[in-house]
Amino acid sequence: MCLWRGWRVPPAFLELAEKVACHCRGQVFETPWAEAWMATFHPSALLRMPDERARVKARRHFEEDLRKVADTLRSLG
Repeated sequence: MCLWRGWRVPPAFLELAEKVACHCRGQVFETPWAEAWMATFHPSALLRMPDERARVKARRHFEEDLRKVADTLRSLG
């Protein structure tokens, strides 16, 4: 599985640029390069968020994404 951290997702990696235009954070995709691929927040971006509410929300999303990565890895065997 490939976990991309940060917002600059390379369009070629997902094959379709329109997938990048939508917010693909937290979604698992299959690509020619990896059975599973997901984008999430970069950990340092969470630390730099000035708004505490936004930071708490983003951290929850990040933790959900990591759980989804673990579940996906278990299912891939």
